Amino acid sequence: MIPVNPYRVLRDDRTDKAKLLLRLQDSNRCLAITLNMEQARYISAEMNGLATSHCSHHHMLCAIADAFNATITSMNLREMGNGPIVGALRLEAGYRTIEVDIDVASGLSFAIHQGIPVFVVGEGLLNRYGLNASRFSAESTDLPEIPDAFREVIEGLDVPPHHNHEETGWGWGIAA
Repeated sequence: MIPVNPYRVLRDDRTDKAKLLLRLQDSNRCLAITLNMEQARYISAEMNGLATSHCSHHHMLCAIADAFNATITSMNLREMGNGPIVGALRLEAGYRTIEVDIDVASGLSFAIHQGIPVFVVGEGLLNRYGLNASRFSAESTDLPEIPDAFREVIEGLDVPPHHNHEETGWGWGIAA
């Protein structure tokens, strides 16, 4: 699984479509997901931290997962042969892992809103963009060592404790 981060939404002035750019972690390369303009607006709003009309659906989905003692751990993207890109939410319930198929735009919007990671699964989608999957293996995503001077500054910061939606009743927190 290759981690990606939502990067930018680009509008195509000639059509009613837009492209969501997903930046491959530790790379300047992006994958482009084609969306209609309505989907693009929702995702762009989520990327900017704004609430959308889908916000309540996101929290309802989390509540349903919680009711089954499950945790939504990631949004996974894969290519079906040479065809469309499909998405799945990965849930972990005890020792069981379940992948639930979901519309790509809805899944990405949910992942952005809830702060869950997005992954590209399999080499098909990377090959479509001429990328070598081995370059983005788990070994290549290790973070570089933080220099001591920066570490001292970071450790000296007075950061208020994080409040998540379970403590406040609001959806402003980021799910782990």
